[in-house]
Amino acid sequence: MKGMGQYKLQLRAKLDIVQKESIREELATTIREILEKQSVIYIDEIREKLRLPTTITDEEIISIASKIKPEAIIVKEEYHWYDEHSTAKHEINTKTLKEILKEKAREYGLNKIEDYAVKILHLPRKTIEKYLEWFKTDKKKLEIKALKKFCDAFNTNYKKLEEHNVFLDYKFPVNLRSPTLIKLKTHILNEGTLRARKGHYEARYANQDPLLHTYVRQLLKELGKEPRTPPLPSKEAMITYINGTTARILHAAGIPLGPKTKTNPPLDPKIFKDPELRKYHIQTTLTEEGSTYLSMYKGRLLMTISWSRSIDITDKLTEEERKFLEGMITKKDRKIPAGKVRHSKIYSKILQSCPMLLYDEVQAFYDAHRNLGKKALPKLYPKSIHVSKDGRVTVAWYASIYSPEVIDVIYHEYGMLPGTWKAKNFKNNTQFSRNIGIGS
Repeated sequence: MKGMGQYKLQLRAKLDIVQKESIREELATTIREILEKQSVIYIDEIREKLRLPTTITDEEIISIASKIKPEAIIVKEEYHWYDEHSTAKHEINTKTLKEILKEKAREYGLNKIEDYAVKILHLPRKTIEKYLEWFKTDKKKLEIKALKKFCDAFNTNYKKLEEHNVFLDYKFPVNLRSPTLIKLKTHILNEGTLRARKGHYEARYANQDPLLHTYVRQLLKELGKEPRTPPLPSKEAMITYINGTTARILHAAGIPLGPKTKTNPPLDPKIFKDPELRKYHIQTTLTEEGSTYLSMYKGRLLMTISWSRSIDITDKLTEEERKFLEGMITKKDRKIPAGKVRHSKIYSKILQSCPMLLYDEVQAFYDAHRNLGKKALPKLYPKSIHVSKDGRVTVAWYASIYSPEVIDVIYHEYGMLPGTWKAKNFKNNTQFSRNIGIGS
C-alpha cells in the first residue's frame, strides 16, 4: 500500500510537470503572436487571457517575451524604486531609513545600528561611518545605486523601503495599470514625446490650449510629481516638461521611445474594458487630434467629426517604390493625396499600414456602440502621404464619423474635454447644425 501511495504521488508530480510545460508552450505561442503585431505586451492581459496559475511568475513571462523580442516593452503591474535608472536621484527620508536599521538591530537583541553592523554583518568601519553620515539630516537626495548598495550592505529587502514610505518625492511602487497613468498615457500618445539618451529619459507635452496643460499637470500631480515650472512657450505651442522618473514610468507603462509614426504603439487594453477610461480617451483624442466641421453635401449641411494618426512605411517600400513617390511630389509641403497613387503595390502597402492606435480606437468605439449598427463604425482611410527630404515616407490616416445619430451620441456621451477651445467649437457647430436642421 505504501508503494502504491508513493507511485500515485510520483504520477501526480509527473502530470503537474506535463501540465506546466503545456501551459508554458501555450504562453510562448500567445506571446509570439502578440509580438508579431506589436512591440508592447501587458502581463495582466496575458494572465487574464490564458488564466495562468500563480505558479507561472511574472519573471517567467518576461523571460519568454524578452527571448522572442528583446526590444519589446513588457508592462508589469508595478514600477518599483529599484526599477529606476542607477543614477536617478530621489529625496529620501533618512530618519525612516534609520528606523528600519534599528528594527533590524532589535531582531538580534541589539540597541545600536553600529553593533548590528559590526557584530552581525561584519561591515568595515569606513562603510559604517559613510552610512551613519546619512543620518545626520532627516532627508537626503540619493542615487538609486547608492540605495541599493545600502540595502545590500545591511541585508535589507528593497521592498522594505517602499513599505516604510522612505521616498519623499514619489510613492513607490507606482501602479502601472492605474486610471491616472492610463489617462496620462493618452495625452502623451496624442501630443507628447518620449526620448532617452544614455539611460536619461525625458518627456514633454505640447499644445496651444493652456487648459489642456492643466489636465496633464493634474494627472502628473496625482501620479506624485507636478512640474515645478509652468508650461513654457515655444514657436508652435506651449510645452510642459516632464521629469526623468515620470518619463521612465510612462515607458514602463507601455509608451515606446521615439516617434510614434515609427514605433506604432497599440491602445492600452484597459481602454477597451473600462467605460470611464474609454470615455476619457475618446474625449481627449478628439480634443487633441480631432476636428469637427460643417460642409455642404448634395445640397445638405453635413457635420463631420474626424481624427488622424500617421505611420512611417519607409521600410516596407522598395527603393523603386520610394523613388516613384518622390516623383509624384509637386507641392512645397511634399504631400501627395493618397487617392492619386496609381501604383497598385504601393497602394496595397498603404492600405495594409493603418496605425495600430487608430485601428484600436475605431474598434473600441464601435464595440461600445454596436447597438447603432454599422454607422457606428468610423470610416478609416489613408488621406495623404508625406515624403521627407531624407526619403522617409509617412502616411496620414483618418477616422471620420458622418452619421448625425452617432455624432449625437458623441455629443451627449463624450464631447471633448470641458472648457477647451475645441469643446466650445464642437458645441457651437452642433447647436448651429441643430438650429438649421442638419441633414434635412
